Amino acid sequence: IITTMTMMTMMGIAAAAIITTIIMTHADEVFTSWGVETAKKFSKADIEHALTELDTGNYGMILRSKGIVDGGADGWLEFDMPGEWEVRARGADVGGKLVVIGSKLDEKAIAALFGC
Repeated sequence: IITTMTMMTMMGIAAAAIITTIIMTHADEVFTSWGVETAKKFSKADIEHALTELDTGNYGMILRSKGIVDGGADGWLEFDMPGEWEVRARGADVGGKLVVIGSKLDEKAIAALFGC
């Protein structure tokens, strides 16, 4: 693996920028993201259920999911995955945000899962 600094040293800054652009373009072709801002209230159990479902593979290959939501009686909640996901309390925010990143995402099913 060649680091960005090594590439800049070996080929010059302009060439490194071109290679970085190629790498980022390729990633955009492989990965997609679904995201929404929402005022919907979610319980901690709602979020735990959604994360469990995302782990099944039925919604595409999920690389990452994260969010900040109004947890109603549970207060504001924050979560992120992959791997061992965790739903934790946090301070209030302006609005809820949900993001799912992966490949071959079933965006309609993800939206339905979160009710957005």
